[in-house]
Amino acid sequence: MAYWSIKLHWVNPIIANVPWPSPAGIGAFIGTAGDWRAAALALSCVLVSWLIYLPFVKVYDNKLATEEQAAEQVSQ
Repeated sequence: MAYWSIKLHWVNPIIANVPWPSPAGIGAFIGTAGDWRAAALALSCVLVSWLIYLPFVKVYDNKLATEEQAAEQVSQ
């Protein structure tokens, strides 16, 4: 998303190195010399990443819950 947004000139390219622990939207805003669209793009990339990652977390959580229930039944 970010690559194509910059390539198609929807967002200004990065002109400054921003320290890596900067929050996503603020770091993008500063790194592009104040382009608010970069901040919106960075936040949308975070949202899309979270949506992609969520199913894997849910599967792992369900697995752990099943193991915990099995351990409780064994101990009783």
